[in-house]
Amino acid sequence: FVTRPVIIFATADSPAMAYLNGLVGHHGAQGCRLYCALRGRRKPHGPHYYPAMLKPLNYYERGCDHADVAFEDVLSSPAESSWSDAIEHRYRINLRYVLQSPN
Repeated sequence: FVTRPVIIFATADSPAMAYLNGLVGHHGAQGCRLYCALRGRRKPHGPHYYPAMLKPLNYYERGCDHADVAFEDVLSSPAESSWSDAIEHRYRINLRYVLQSPN
């Protein structure tokens, strides 16, 4: 008798989901579970990122001071493909970048 366990449907809270899908946790710079393009922002000199779409006034945190993000921009995709195809394409580009890095 041989058993072959199969995961049909996986669900978890935010911290545990990072272990299941291989992405960064909920306090990472790209903390979106759906691999969306929303980059997080940190409190000044803090370690955690937050999904703030609007840039606070007088905010100059290195690596986090990008412009405001519209909701439509987060879910946008090229006209010739679906949103999920655009996500997969961005994932493959980033994966290739990591795999080709020297260390």
